[in-house]
Amino acid sequence: MQKFKSVEDLVNQLRPDKPVYCIRKKSILSASSFFQKKFPGKILYAVKTNPNPEVIKTLIKSGIGRKSDQKKTLIGLGLTKFGKVKELEDTPSIRGMISKVKHLVKIV
Repeated sequence: MQKFKSVEDLVNQLRPDKPVYCIRKKSILSASSFFQKKFPGKILYAVKTNPNPEVIKTLIKSGIGRKSDQKKTLIGLGLTKFGKVKELEDTPSIRGMISKVKHLVKIV
């Protein structure tokens, strides 16, 4: 995905004849985090609201729609950010925690 310093730069370089998505991932992550902290119910995202793949990937990274106990398990494992790598001792409790979030982690 190309990045531009401003919308003006984008328009001058691409000269688009169709609509262009301008995505601010940090803004999406920030809004998602705020919403998850403040909203007490189950959170779902309607893809037809904005089907752009980059928006969907960013929302997935934000943890939206994840069960709160899974988020707590990731924090317990020390995995507090997307892409973070952590070396852990091989114990039954660590294996149990990993089992709970196996679809969210990668063992290397």
